Amino acid sequence: MFMSKDMILMFDPTVDPSLLPDVISRRTSGLSNSYTAGVAVNVPLFSMGLYKNLQIADLNIEVALEAARESKVALKNEVEKAFYANLIAKNSFEVMGVSMKNAEDNYRDIKLKFEQGVVAEFDMIRADVQVSNIRPSYLQAKNNLLIADLQLKLLMGLPLDIALGVDDRLMDHKDDYRKDNALYSYNLDQNTDLRKLGIQEELMKKQLQLQKTQRMPTLGASFSYNLITHYNIFDIVHYIRYDTPTIGLSLIIPIFTVLTPKHNDRNIMPSISQLQLQRE
Repeated sequence: MFMSKDMILMFDPTVDPSLLPDVISRRTSGLSNSYTAGVAVNVPLFSMGLYKNLQIADLNIEVALEAARESKVALKNEVEKAFYANLIAKNSFEVMGVSMKNAEDNYRDIKLKFEQGVVAEFDMIRADVQVSNIRPSYLQAKNNLLIADLQLKLLMGLPLDIALGVDDRLMDHKDDYRKDNALYSYNLDQNTDLRKLGIQEELMKKQLQLQKTQRMPTLGASFSYNLITHYNIFDIVHYIRYDTPTIGLSLIIPIFTVLTPKHNDRNIMPSISQLQLQRE
Protein backbone atom coordinates (compact mmCIF):
# COMPACT_ATOMS: atom_id res chain seq x y z
CA MET A 1 0.00 0.00 0.00
CA PHE A 2 1.04 3.62 -0.47
CA MET A 3 1.33 6.02 2.48
CA SER A 4 1.85 9.74 2.56
CA LYS A 5 3.97 11.65 5.09
CA ASP A 6 0.90 12.60 7.14
CA MET A 7 -0.30 9.03 7.31
CA ILE A 8 3.05 7.78 8.58
CA LEU A 9 3.06 10.42 11.32
CA MET A 10 -0.47 9.38 12.28
CA PHE A 11 0.63 5.79 12.85
CA ASP A 12 3.98 6.70 14.46
CA PRO A 13 4.04 10.24 15.99
CA THR A 14 7.58 9.72 17.38
CA VAL A 15 9.13 9.92 13.92
CA ASP A 16 10.87 13.21 13.14
CA PRO A 17 8.87 14.83 10.28
CA SER A 18 12.01 16.35 8.85
CA LEU A 19 13.33 12.87 8.16
CA LEU A 20 10.28 11.92 6.05
CA PRO A 21 10.00 12.84 2.37
CA ASP A 22 6.98 14.77 1.17
CA VAL A 23 6.29 12.25 -1.61
CA ILE A 24 4.23 9.12 -1.04
CA SER A 25 6.22 6.18 0.23
CA ARG A 26 5.34 2.55 -0.37
CA ARG A 27 4.87 0.01 2.41
CA THR A 28 4.34 -3.74 2.08
CA SER A 29 2.08 -5.77 4.41
CA GLY A 30 0.14 -9.00 4.37
CA LEU A 31 0.99 -12.29 2.64
CA SER A 32 2.52 -12.88 -0.75
CA ASN A 33 -0.45 -14.51 -2.53
CA SER A 34 -4.24 -14.20 -2.56
CA TYR A 35 -6.45 -17.00 -3.91
CA THR A 36 -10.15 -16.64 -4.74
CA ALA A 37 -12.57 -19.22 -6.15
CA GLY A 38 -16.30 -18.74 -6.56
CA VAL A 39 -19.48 -19.04 -8.56
CA ALA A 40 -21.99 -16.37 -9.60
CA VAL A 41 -25.59 -16.75 -10.77
CA ASN A 42 -27.72 -14.01 -12.32
CA VAL A 43 -31.46 -14.55 -12.88
CA PRO A 44 -33.82 -12.04 -14.52
CA LEU A 45 -36.92 -11.71 -12.34
CA PHE A 46 -38.80 -9.35 -14.61
CA SER A 47 -37.75 -8.52 -18.16
CA MET A 48 -40.47 -7.78 -20.69
CA GLY A 49 -37.94 -8.03 -23.51
CA LEU A 50 -37.17 -11.63 -22.53
CA TYR A 51 -40.87 -12.56 -22.67
CA LYS A 52 -41.24 -10.94 -26.09
CA ASN A 53 -38.17 -12.81 -27.35
CA LEU A 54 -39.74 -16.08 -26.22
CA GLN A 55 -42.96 -15.20 -28.06
CA ILE A 56 -40.97 -14.35 -31.19
CA ALA A 57 -39.17 -17.70 -30.93
CA ASP A 58 -42.55 -19.47 -30.78
CA LEU A 59 -43.70 -17.58 -33.88
CA ASN A 60 -40.52 -18.55 -35.72
CA ILE A 61 -41.27 -22.19 -34.92
CA GLU A 62 -44.81 -21.66 -36.24
CA VAL A 63 -43.37 -20.18 -39.45
CA ALA A 64 -41.18 -23.28 -39.92
CA LEU A 65 -44.15 -25.60 -39.33
CA GLU A 66 -46.29 -23.66 -41.80
CA ALA A 67 -43.50 -23.88 -44.38
CA ALA A 68 -43.44 -27.67 -43.91
CA ARG A 69 -47.23 -27.75 -44.24
CA GLU A 70 -46.99 -25.65 -47.40
CA SER A 71 -44.66 -28.25 -48.93
CA LYS A 72 -47.17 -31.02 -48.14
CA VAL A 73 -50.08 -29.03 -49.59
CA ALA A 74 -48.10 -28.20 -52.73
CA LEU A 75 -47.07 -31.85 -53.21
CA LYS A 76 -50.66 -33.03 -52.73
CA ASN A 77 -51.83 -30.48 -55.30
CA GLU A 78 -49.18 -31.58 -57.80
CA VAL A 79 -50.12 -35.25 -57.32
CA GLU A 80 -53.81 -34.47 -57.87
CA LYS A 81 -53.06 -32.49 -61.04
CA ALA A 82 -50.81 -35.29 -62.31
CA PHE A 83 -53.58 -37.83 -61.56
CA TYR A 84 -56.18 -35.91 -63.57
CA ALA A 85 -53.64 -35.27 -66.34
CA ASN A 86 -53.15 -39.03 -66.47
CA LEU A 87 -56.90 -39.58 -66.81
CA ILE A 88 -57.09 -36.99 -69.60
CA ALA A 89 -54.13 -38.56 -71.40
CA LYS A 90 -55.67 -42.02 -71.07
CA ASN A 91 -59.01 -40.78 -72.42
CA SER A 92 -57.32 -39.01 -75.32
CA PHE A 93 -55.32 -42.14 -76.15
CA GLU A 94 -58.48 -44.26 -76.11
CA VAL A 95 -60.27 -41.79 -78.41
CA MET A 96 -57.34 -41.65 -80.81
CA GLY A 97 -57.13 -45.44 -80.68
CA VAL A 98 -60.77 -45.74 -81.74
CA SER A 99 -60.23 -43.20 -84.53
CA MET A 100 -57.13 -45.06 -85.69
CA LYS A 101 -58.96 -48.40 -85.69
CA ASN A 102 -61.92 -46.97 -87.61
CA ALA A 103 -59.60 -45.44 -90.21
CA GLU A 104 -57.69 -48.71 -90.63
CA ASP A 105 -60.91 -50.74 -90.86
CA ASN A 106 -62.24 -48.28 -93.42
CA TYR A 107 -59.04 -48.53 -95.46
CA ARG A 108 -59.13 -52.34 -95.48
CA ASP A 109 -62.81 -52.33 -96.49
CA ILE A 110 -62.24 -49.88 -99.35
CA LYS A 111 -59.14 -51.79 -100.47
CA LEU A 112 -61.18 -55.01 -100.74
CA LYS A 113 -63.83 -53.17 -102.70
CA PHE A 114 -61.16 -51.70 -104.98
CA GLU A 115 -59.77 -55.17 -105.63
CA GLN A 116 -63.30 -56.26 -106.55
CA GLY A 117 -63.62 -53.26 -108.84
CA VAL A 118 -66.43 -51.73 -106.82
CA VAL A 119 -64.75 -48.40 -105.90
CA ALA A 120 -62.24 -46.19 -107.65
CA GLU A 121 -58.54 -46.10 -106.81
CA PHE A 122 -58.97 -42.49 -105.63
CA ASP A 123 -61.19 -43.66 -102.76
CA MET A 124 -58.58 -46.19 -101.66
CA ILE A 125 -55.83 -43.55 -101.76
CA ARG A 126 -57.99 -41.13 -99.76
CA ALA A 127 -58.64 -43.78 -97.10
CA ASP A 128 -54.90 -44.51 -96.91
CA VAL A 129 -54.14 -40.81 -96.50
CA GLN A 130 -56.71 -40.60 -93.71
CA VAL A 131 -54.90 -43.38 -91.82
CA SER A 132 -51.57 -41.60 -92.32
CA ASN A 133 -53.05 -38.33 -91.02
CA ILE A 134 -54.40 -39.91 -87.84
CA ARG A 135 -51.27 -41.95 -87.04
CA PRO A 136 -49.13 -38.96 -85.77
CA SER A 137 -51.93 -37.84 -83.42
CA TYR A 138 -52.30 -41.42 -82.22
CA LEU A 139 -48.55 -41.70 -81.51
CA GLN A 140 -48.59 -38.28 -79.81
CA ALA A 141 -51.46 -39.38 -77.54
CA LYS A 142 -49.53 -42.55 -76.71
CA ASN A 143 -46.43 -40.54 -75.79
CA ASN A 144 -48.53 -38.13 -73.70
CA LEU A 145 -49.92 -41.06 -71.73
CA LEU A 146 -46.41 -42.39 -71.15
CA ILE A 147 -45.22 -38.97 -69.92
CA ALA A 148 -48.28 -38.64 -67.65
CA ASP A 149 -47.53 -42.05 -66.13
CA LEU A 150 -43.90 -41.10 -65.49
CA GLN A 151 -44.88 -37.75 -63.95
CA LEU A 152 -47.37 -39.38 -61.59
CA LYS A 153 -44.89 -42.06 -60.52
CA LEU A 154 -42.19 -39.43 -59.99
CA LEU A 155 -44.39 -37.28 -57.72
CA MET A 156 -45.56 -40.32 -55.74
CA GLY A 157 -42.00 -41.54 -55.24
CA LEU A 158 -42.57 -44.80 -57.13
CA PRO A 159 -39.90 -46.56 -59.20
CA LEU A 160 -40.18 -45.50 -62.84
CA ASP A 161 -39.77 -49.05 -64.16
CA ILE A 162 -42.93 -50.46 -62.54
CA ALA A 163 -46.26 -50.63 -64.36
CA LEU A 164 -48.79 -48.06 -63.19
CA GLY A 165 -52.46 -48.76 -63.76
CA VAL A 166 -55.09 -46.08 -63.07
CA ASP A 167 -58.48 -47.77 -62.86
CA ASP A 168 -60.48 -44.54 -62.67
CA ARG A 169 -61.99 -42.93 -65.70
CA LEU A 170 -62.43 -39.22 -66.32
CA MET A 171 -66.21 -39.52 -66.36
CA ASP A 172 -66.12 -41.02 -62.85
CA HIS A 173 -65.13 -37.58 -61.51
CA LYS A 174 -67.60 -35.42 -63.39
CA ASP A 175 -69.54 -34.67 -60.16
CA ASP A 176 -66.43 -33.78 -58.09
CA TYR A 177 -66.86 -30.06 -58.78
CA ARG A 178 -70.02 -28.03 -58.36
CA LYS A 179 -71.38 -26.50 -61.54
CA ASP A 180 -72.98 -23.58 -59.73
CA ASN A 181 -70.19 -21.45 -58.24
CA ALA A 182 -72.71 -19.38 -56.29
CA LEU A 183 -73.48 -22.39 -54.12
CA TYR A 184 -69.83 -23.17 -53.45
CA SER A 185 -68.52 -21.98 -50.07
CA TYR A 186 -64.96 -20.63 -50.21
CA ASN A 187 -63.10 -21.31 -46.96
CA LEU A 188 -59.65 -19.73 -46.90
CA ASP A 189 -58.82 -20.47 -43.26
CA GLN A 190 -56.34 -23.18 -44.25
CA ASN A 191 -54.81 -21.30 -47.19
CA THR A 192 -51.08 -21.55 -46.57
CA ASP A 193 -50.21 -18.22 -48.22
CA LEU A 194 -52.70 -16.32 -46.07
CA ARG A 195 -51.59 -18.19 -42.95
CA LYS A 196 -47.95 -17.27 -43.61
CA LEU A 197 -48.85 -13.62 -44.10
CA GLY A 198 -50.83 -13.69 -40.86
CA ILE A 199 -47.91 -15.20 -38.93
CA GLN A 200 -45.48 -12.69 -40.45
CA GLU A 201 -47.79 -9.83 -39.44
CA GLU A 202 -47.97 -11.16 -35.89
CA LEU A 203 -44.19 -11.53 -35.90
CA MET A 204 -43.75 -7.90 -36.94
CA LYS A 205 -46.12 -6.79 -34.16
CA LYS A 206 -44.09 -8.74 -31.61
CA GLN A 207 -40.92 -7.12 -32.90
CA LEU A 208 -42.57 -3.74 -32.46
CA GLN A 209 -43.48 -4.67 -28.88
CA LEU A 210 -39.91 -5.89 -28.33
CA GLN A 211 -38.65 -2.54 -29.56
CA LYS A 212 -40.81 -0.79 -26.97
CA THR A 213 -39.55 -3.02 -24.14
CA GLN A 214 -36.08 -1.45 -24.52
CA ARG A 215 -37.55 1.58 -22.78
CA MET A 216 -38.86 -0.50 -19.86
CA PRO A 217 -37.02 -1.24 -16.59
CA THR A 218 -35.71 -4.71 -15.82
CA LEU A 219 -35.38 -6.41 -12.44
CA GLY A 220 -32.83 -9.14 -11.73
CA ALA A 221 -31.49 -11.21 -8.85
CA SER A 222 -27.89 -12.24 -8.32
CA PHE A 223 -26.13 -14.71 -6.05
CA SER A 224 -22.42 -15.26 -5.64
CA TYR A 225 -20.39 -17.54 -3.39
CA ASN A 226 -16.64 -17.04 -3.05
CA LEU A 227 -13.86 -18.75 -1.11
CA ILE A 228 -10.96 -16.46 -0.21
CA THR A 229 -7.57 -17.24 1.34
CA HIS A 230 -4.12 -15.66 1.61
CA TYR A 231 -0.88 -17.62 1.78
CA ASN A 232 2.78 -17.26 1.00
CA ILE A 233 3.10 -20.58 -0.81
CA PHE A 234 0.85 -22.63 -3.02
CA ASP A 235 -0.53 -25.27 -0.61
CA ILE A 236 -4.26 -25.89 -1.11
CA VAL A 237 -4.57 -28.61 1.56
CA HIS A 238 -3.53 -26.39 4.47
CA TYR A 239 -5.28 -23.21 3.41
CA ILE A 240 -7.59 -21.49 5.86
CA ARG A 241 -10.56 -20.51 3.69
CA TYR A 242 -13.29 -17.97 4.31
CA ASP A 243 -16.57 -18.01 2.42
CA THR A 244 -18.37 -14.84 1.38
CA PRO A 245 -21.89 -15.43 0.01
CA THR A 246 -23.71 -12.46 -1.50
CA ILE A 247 -27.34 -12.02 -2.55
CA GLY A 248 -28.55 -8.94 -4.37
CA LEU A 249 -31.23 -7.35 -6.51
CA SER A 250 -30.58 -5.13 -9.52
CA LEU A 251 -33.04 -2.68 -11.08
CA ILE A 252 -32.02 -1.22 -14.44
CA ILE A 253 -33.90 1.86 -15.60
CA PRO A 254 -33.05 2.95 -19.17
CA ILE A 255 -33.17 6.72 -18.64
CA PHE A 256 -31.61 7.84 -21.90
CA THR A 257 -33.44 5.23 -24.00
CA VAL A 258 -36.78 6.65 -22.91
CA LEU A 259 -35.78 10.08 -24.20
CA THR A 260 -34.56 8.88 -27.61
CA PRO A 261 -36.82 9.35 -30.68
CA LYS A 262 -39.11 6.48 -31.55
CA HIS A 263 -37.89 6.26 -35.14
CA ASN A 264 -37.41 2.50 -34.91
CA ASP A 265 -41.11 2.08 -34.15
CA ARG A 266 -42.00 4.21 -37.14
CA ASN A 267 -39.83 2.00 -39.36
CA ILE A 268 -41.75 -1.15 -38.43
CA MET A 269 -45.28 0.26 -38.78
CA PRO A 270 -45.16 0.57 -42.63
CA SER A 271 -44.04 -3.07 -42.89
CA ILE A 272 -47.05 -4.17 -40.83
CA SER A 273 -49.36 -2.11 -43.05
CA GLN A 274 -47.83 -3.66 -46.18
CA LEU A 275 -48.43 -7.18 -44.86
CA GLN A 276 -52.05 -6.30 -44.03
CA LEU A 277 -52.67 -4.90 -47.52
CA GLN A 278 -51.00 -7.89 -49.14
CA ARG A 279 -53.15 -10.27 -47.13
CA GLU A 280 -56.33 -8.38 -48.06
